[in-house]
Amino acid sequence: MFVELHMIQNFGPSCLNRDDTNTPKDCQFGGFRRARISSQCFKRAIRKYFNEYLSEFKGKLGVRTRLLPKKISEQLKNKGKEEEISLDIVKKVVKKLGFSLDKSDANKTDVLLFFSNDLPEKIAQLILDNWDDFNGKKISKDGESLIKEISETMKSELDPDIALFGRMVASKTDLNVDAACYVAHALSTHKVDMEMDFFTALDDLQEKEDQGAGMMGTIMYNSSCFYRYSVLDLDQLSSNLQGNSDYAIDVLKGYILASLNAIPTGKQTSMASFNKPDFIMATLRTDQPWSLTNAFIKPTTVGMKNQDLINQSIEKLDAYLRDVLELYGHPDDFQVHFCATGERPAAYLKTLGTHHSSVQALIEAIGEDLSGRYSA
Repeated sequence: MFVELHMIQNFGPSCLNRDDTNTPKDCQFGGFRRARISSQCFKRAIRKYFNEYLSEFKGKLGVRTRLLPKKISEQLKNKGKEEEISLDIVKKVVKKLGFSLDKSDANKTDVLLFFSNDLPEKIAQLILDNWDDFNGKKISKDGESLIKEISETMKSELDPDIALFGRMVASKTDLNVDAACYVAHALSTHKVDMEMDFFTALDDLQEKEDQGAGMMGTIMYNSSCFYRYSVLDLDQLSSNLQGNSDYAIDVLKGYILASLNAIPTGKQTSMASFNKPDFIMATLRTDQPWSLTNAFIKPTTVGMKNQDLINQSIEKLDAYLRDVLELYGHPDDFQVHFCATGERPAAYLKTLGTHHSSVQALIEAIGEDLSGRYSA
């Protein structure tokens, strides 16, 4: 079962996701330059929203870091163990788990790892409870067996965000987790030109007779209406969560809410571009997912039909969905739920899907639909 999210989201002047030249990311699409926000940027914002605003998932989310050895050592030190001995033990344990250490800093692994937030505490407690098995030139056979148990736990007990976004560990491929969620780069539905803000800052303590600014610079930015698309494979998510379909549906509902509220943080203190999506469409299906990006192969145009970019984008999406369904046919189990701010031009969608008055109503309806399917 696939759950797709299609969103139209218009941001004011912003620089939400920058490249190496400090310029908003962009790309060519349909022969025109488009604004772009990377999938990684939105996934980070989704994880952050999960952690900060969804109380049912607080403290149950994964950690992406290179500092696993340091965090384990800190736990041992806090329990009164000597720092040098603790670090030596931690090195051996981390290597036995299959991770390589940074050559210049033994407090870090050589690559980022994605693991459950309580893993350092679990490993530290394991070492403390079995100190003699680890405090030697080599780890004892019993100690190695305990490490294998930790490794098995890492494979099977996945936090929701690891289950959603997957995990890749090149040095220990048995810890790899197939992602249940696919997130597309967000693209502007219209062509875009970069703009430049020249700014100056005054020195508060500067003498009156001194001329000039304390500093000056430029910030590149744009203002764009984006089409956002993502797919969640509910069967894969359930499998990643040890087959718990009820919990998978709860995570899915949290994911939808986090996706709708996920706003990248780039340059927000300078521009405060906190704009929610004005249109959300969710589809449920068991056949292959369909991105509707090609609805915007011909860009929306400012002033066309006296419509703003949001309404034009929704109208294009609505018409393209109709065309695709006419060409490929209407899947038997295809369900559509949508909601929007105010009255929006979605004539075909109103005959096809279920309109909801609020985001919460949309999410609850999807949850009920999926619960019925999985319990049937």
